[in-house]
Amino acid sequence: MGGAGNPFFGGRMTVAQRSLYFCAWADCRKALVALGRDASDEARHALQAEALDGKKKSSTALTNGELDRVLAKFRSYSEPGDLNAQLKPEEDAEAKRSRMMERCEKASAVFITGDGPLVSLHRRNWLNAAARRAAGADFDHCMPDQLTKLAYILEARVRAKYKADAKEDAARAVAAGEATDRSNPF
Repeated sequence: MGGAGNPFFGGRMTVAQRSLYFCAWADCRKALVALGRDASDEARHALQAEALDGKKKSSTALTNGELDRVLAKFRSYSEPGDLNAQLKPEEDAEAKRSRMMERCEKASAVFITGDGPLVSLHRRNWLNAAARRAAGADFDHCMPDQLTKLAYILEARVRAKYKADAKEDAARAVAAGEATDRSNPF
């Protein structure tokens, strides 16, 4: 892939993401210099770690969510009056989390059908088990990126189930057609 992979699945940032990162850093650096603060690479690393709750990570290995938080941190210096730019990653993360949870819940309804409190509980247990296997955490405790991964996995299982069901239905139709043809000599 030459460095341009999907950061969610552990790849590198794309060229566009790296460009966005370093443009935001350049603006932040100008603001830091204007404030008389350290604008070295060490300062960039420190700001990035602060945005990632103390976690040190290469800028090229950031996930989409992490990149958003780092950009927001940089913008808190370069655009201090724009609170929306600083809060957007948090709002986006919660909206994404809700969307991904909904997608996972829809997928669980394909495998566990019916209504009622026991079916709802069964679906939740099923989602917890799937989340623990895919993300190492219960469904309700997954982060947005973990829920995205889980949604992709569950939706792939739904597609595979529909494909298998369609093959089975086609085989039954052929078998029924053959039985009818055998009973009718003409």
